[in-house]
Amino acid sequence: MNKACLNGLSSVYRNQINAQGVVNFDELRPEDVIRQVPTEQLDLDWSAVIYIKNFQGSQAGGTVIWSNDEGFFRTTYSSKAVMDMLTATQVLTWFDMNTMVEFLQLSSPVPFVLGPIVLVSTDRPSGSGYTSWLGCQFETHINGTMQERQVRVLLSNGLALIAHDTAPRLRKKIDEARQVLLLQQRIQQEVVQRHGTVPMAGEFRAVMDVARQFQEKRDCRLIGEIFSKAGLDPDPKLLEKALRGLYQGEGRSYDLINERS
Repeated sequence: MNKACLNGLSSVYRNQINAQGVVNFDELRPEDVIRQVPTEQLDLDWSAVIYIKNFQGSQAGGTVIWSNDEGFFRTTYSSKAVMDMLTATQVLTWFDMNTMVEFLQLSSPVPFVLGPIVLVSTDRPSGSGYTSWLGCQFETHINGTMQERQVRVLLSNGLALIAHDTAPRLRKKIDEARQVLLLQQRIQQEVVQRHGTVPMAGEFRAVMDVARQFQEKRDCRLIGEIFSKAGLDPDPKLLEKALRGLYQGEGRSYDLINERS
């Protein structure tokens, strides 16, 4: 076990984890985490984040973050604000994540996936307006516990964590997050093949089709959402037709408000 991953805890709680090998986020209290980081100083290696525990709505409020490299710390940010910080510093946005989930026909809620960063939301307890998040890159196995809606997640650092969820649901969300990662890798592969080595016969078209289809899906969804923000409802098929025209450099104009395909 990396000893640094338990930094920031009270000595009593740290000794308890060393003895049991388990971090129980259903029982963890904000005061068990003695290191508080000012909001403006929150600077994370997101690929090292094991768990983001929401305390918003409780008397203490805020969020506890567990990093494999830096240990535990508290922030006054909500878990949603912490996750929004993540998207603000990356090349992909929540819009991209939603589009990938829709493209792959997966379920909500949406994960955040980008290379070594694979975060999924755990089940939201009744009455909570915010979710907690698990770093899937550290998960090795998931079991249910004797408690209803509670899971035990074995981690690659030798510890385990307990959180509010069910094993089937959490396994499904992790599998879906990994499908998103595979899509990203396949698109990246197309970029490498286009600008790098020549692919084997039959592979290039299949990879390019995935990248092209996703780009069309993203562009069409983005334009549709902009119209929706303006209170307009263009014909989706006509929108796709106009988008393909733009791709081909056509000069034709479309009446996307009144015209129907």
